[in-house]
Amino acid sequence: MPWPPKFPDFEDAEDDLPTPTTSGSDVARGSNETPDELLASQVASTSGAIISMQQRILAKYDAKLRRMCKVKASGQAGVTNDILAAWKEGGTTRAGLVKILADCSGNKEKFLKRASLKIKHLKKGTLQVKAGWYSEAVVQWCKKKGSKYVKRDKYEPTKKLYWVEVSSEGVFETINEEELEHEFEGDGLDAPVNDRAPNVPEPASESCSDSGEEVDTPKPRQSKSKSPKNSNLERRASSAQIELAMQDIENVPTILSGLFKTVGKIQNLIPDLKADGLDADLNKLMVLHDEIAALKSYWMAHKNMKAKELQSKNLEVEMLLRPYIVVGQLRLLWRRLVSHRLVCQIASGFWKEFQEATNADRHQGGCLQSASLLRRMHKSSKTRHENQTTKAYEDVGLAAPIPFSYVDLDKFPHHPWFRPSDFLRVFVQQGKLGLLTGGSSFDILAEFWQRYYYLQPSHAVYKLLDTEQRRFTIPCMLYADEGQTLKKQSLMVISIQPAIGAGIHAAEGCASSGSMGNNFIGSCYKTRFLLSVLAKRAYKTNAEVLDVLMEQIVRDCNDCLESGISVCLGGKPVKLRLAILQVKGDWPILARLGHLTRSFHRLTKGGLVTKNGKAKVPKGICHLCRAGCPGVPLQEYTEQAKWCETYLKDPPFDPSDPSPMWELHQADSKEVVLMDLGLAGAGDRNEQIGNLYGRLETFCKQNKFSLHMSALTRSWFKGHDTTVVMLWLEAVFGFINEHGATAYTRNIETAIRAGNDFLRCLYRSGLWLSKAEAASAIMHSTTFCRCYLSAAETAFRQKLLRFKISPKFHAFCHFAFEMDRQIQNTWIFSPMSSCCQQDEDFVGKIAGLSVCGQFKVVHTQTLQRYVINLEQNW
Repeated sequence: MPWPPKFPDFEDAEDDLPTPTTSGSDVARGSNETPDELLASQVASTSGAIISMQQRILAKYDAKLRRMCKVKASGQAGVTNDILAAWKEGGTTRAGLVKILADCSGNKEKFLKRASLKIKHLKKGTLQVKAGWYSEAVVQWCKKKGSKYVKRDKYEPTKKLYWVEVSSEGVFETINEEELEHEFEGDGLDAPVNDRAPNVPEPASESCSDSGEEVDTPKPRQSKSKSPKNSNLERRASSAQIELAMQDIENVPTILSGLFKTVGKIQNLIPDLKADGLDADLNKLMVLHDEIAALKSYWMAHKNMKAKELQSKNLEVEMLLRPYIVVGQLRLLWRRLVSHRLVCQIASGFWKEFQEATNADRHQGGCLQSASLLRRMHKSSKTRHENQTTKAYEDVGLAAPIPFSYVDLDKFPHHPWFRPSDFLRVFVQQGKLGLLTGGSSFDILAEFWQRYYYLQPSHAVYKLLDTEQRRFTIPCMLYADEGQTLKKQSLMVISIQPAIGAGIHAAEGCASSGSMGNNFIGSCYKTRFLLSVLAKRAYKTNAEVLDVLMEQIVRDCNDCLESGISVCLGGKPVKLRLAILQVKGDWPILARLGHLTRSFHRLTKGGLVTKNGKAKVPKGICHLCRAGCPGVPLQEYTEQAKWCETYLKDPPFDPSDPSPMWELHQADSKEVVLMDLGLAGAGDRNEQIGNLYGRLETFCKQNKFSLHMSALTRSWFKGHDTTVVMLWLEAVFGFINEHGATAYTRNIETAIRAGNDFLRCLYRSGLWLSKAEAASAIMHSTTFCRCYLSAAETAFRQKLLRFKISPKFHAFCHFAFEMDRQIQNTWIFSPMSSCCQQDEDFVGKIAGLSVCGQFKVVHTQTLQRYVINLEQNW
């Protein structure tokens, strides 16, 4: 069909119509019959077919009008603003636009000339009467008015109810409506389009023709009088048909909603279809999309569509999408739900085919190197012991041979975990000890402990070991965090990692000689090692379950330091040891593991009182000092800060209920400001945030930065985007201050620049900072704190909540305090050692391994899958 399709002319439609007949006699066209009268009878018999055809054509014009009204990237549409506003209203207004476009045969210029808007001002008055049934309260008044205001209760006949009007309210409304007014010119367009369809004339009346002569018409039969019984049956049938029709109408919104949900799947499939070269299917999908939108538009305009028509369209869409949806589901299953049983079945099928093809004995595999593994997997598949194939993987070297240990937990007996000592022993046996030492020699370990003494001279490693023993002691850290497993349930992941690693890419060529490397480069399977996992439902209501597991880990770590592991290195017997420097994690995990009484949870706002009416006494927000307690402000950052005097003075836990972690041998919003300054453009908050995001995208393209976020939101964002946003803000406020700076904007720019310089200094250094690097980092952190507090004070005076003083600000102050405390030493321990970027990535991967198992076996299966991944990466 050529585009745009034209409506059939009167003569063309006449040829396609069948010759009508009437019961009793045939009607032939005589010399005195007019075409209009003949067409009237023809239209009466075939009007449904014509209207259906015209509706389809109207739907195509509706799709074309939608494309004309689509706003382009430049912000302009193919129609005027008035027509665009009328089209957005939908309903009868949009239907009128479609009819005008149809009258113009799709000609855009004629359409724009004919369509005009006319505002109708209507006034409407309504009267609302509030009334209700009341008992006993207005009895006397209602009795005087007669039985009109009295009736008996439906369930208690002895109780009378009385009707009374409480009040009357008048409402006067002024309604503005937009109506499309259009004219028709040319042949066949003298009369306005009626509600039936364009160019379909009304059936002729029974009046005389233009010639004034009479026309012989058949007389209608006289119907016989109907009996009351037949009338009742017909009335019931008619009411049943009306009820079915009403049900169809009620189902229309539901079916339309389902159709547009399916259309959402179409939009998601478009990139994949283009990538696979399936242009034909893509065109079908887009045509279906337009047809569905046309159906919805017609429903909004006429409210008389049948549900069967929508159901057929829904079925057509689903049939086209089903192959792609099924393939996507199979890919998802293959990627995430490959079980031991499926793998064993595949191996069993291959082993059978191999035996048939080579006539090999069932105990012999010929030249096949994997014959032993395939034979065992074939046997496991036959006996339904597929989950026990992990031992077979270990025997052929497909899984790291880390032995499982077990601990009995409340309601979780025989819970699996890995001992740190077993990791140390297996790594020595497999020649993988470099994974724990970061590829460094034992001389580097001796140098590390020599430097660490000036930081933590009270560490147990200096009390229990001599210099030679410390040379074979590996410094490590514990880490714990929660990931997401099946049904978005939390899963505690506990791991251990060496302190010394391969460094950071940003520090290559920049770090001082002899600074050693942070543990940031390499696969997280090679730099972090899993100890155990525990589902949150196991310890959510009983915290002792997690404490028992951590107690076992702490005991083994202490044993690794005190007793060590006897191994043979270079032909000499030595004892390798592990020493824990610190426990890493976010504050909620540290507060849970350490049973902390002072944490960020304890931040108390002024004026809060207890249930007894007494003022709440702040307990402190820092486990290292008493910041946040009465008389110890948390926002102080200078050397004279009061919290500095309380550093490591009081234990942050209840001595009567200590955590097993204390037995471990170790040492004791800037975008909103741009809106305030009027630099985010016009519009509401959402529009201004959108404008800022557009500028951020431009900045990233100009500087070749990658941006992972799709929009700026009011929520926080993490990862690489934080660095990019801070660089953008530094450039933005630098430009602002060049063209009219204030003290407020200068403080903001200085704080942003100092924060970026602080992180640059740390990322370009090693595990140990030189004095010059530490002094530079201290200066930048102090500058950031000073300018941040000044900007916060300015915003507070203007009654704006822009720069909050949160516990994280105090934690940042501790970075400078720790480095300043070591500034007299030759080497300063870098705060980067406490970063958790790689650890969070490791937790995400372990949580991904846990989504395939049932809750009863999730712990065991997760550890089994981990040792397989460990062997693939080490």
